[in-house]
Amino acid sequence: MNLLSIGISISKLRNYHIKMLNKVLKGYPIIISAPEYMLLWSIQQNPGSTQYRLSQISGYSIQRCSQMIGSLEKSHLVRVNSGDEHDKGRHIYTSDQGETAIREIYDIFGNFLREIFTEEEARIFLDVDEPLLKAVHSLQNNERLKKELRS
Repeated sequence: MNLLSIGISISKLRNYHIKMLNKVLKGYPIIISAPEYMLLWSIQQNPGSTQYRLSQISGYSIQRCSQMIGSLEKSHLVRVNSGDEHDKGRHIYTSDQGETAIREIYDIFGNFLREIFTEEEARIFLDVDEPLLKAVHSLQNNERLKKELRS
């Protein structure tokens, strides 16, 4: 396998993940898309982060993050605190309702996956999760790559 085929496989996996998550979210009482849920989860994991930082963490553009944060705020899933005169950034936190939504959707999605996948298939995903996270962190912290992508 080469790096191009790995990227294609990861892209296909992401597309399936979003389709499955959107299927689960159709039945949820709060209107939320898969990308919004994934951003909400990132906010929970990184409380008080700015839009800029959430953009770096999530891989979404600052503009897209701003749109999704606005939507999550309207749904009362996040709260946004403006900084003081020394800190001009907006800091984003999950609300109590957001924390509840994260847990409920996580459980619903887990149940959906348990119905779809065999134990062996589930193990495959669990086995690749940690190495994929390491690869993501490596890319995020690679200064040469950051420089190349800016040019």
